[in-house]
Amino acid sequence: MNSPEKEVSISLNVGGITLHVNQKYQLIATILPVNKDVVWRSNNNNIATVSNSGMVSCIKKGMVFIIVSTLDGLNVTRCIINIIN
Repeated sequence: MNSPEKEVSISLNVGGITLHVNQKYQLIATILPVNKDVVWRSNNNNIATVSNSGMVSCIKKGMVFIIVSTLDGLNVTRCIINIIN
């Protein structure tokens, strides 16, 4: 008999932050009840990019959402980053 799957939650170490052009910042995702693989993406790679490990690289001034989700896409959260000069 299979036990029911526990509800998964995903959170980030920050919900929003202001950074500078050319700055890097490490986002950390916490997935409960167990760590699962996640997918990182930026909604605008012209403003900031994000690596597979959550390292954000700020390219130019603007606002961007960094989105992290579980591989199945069922659990998603985001961080708003305001990039200034």
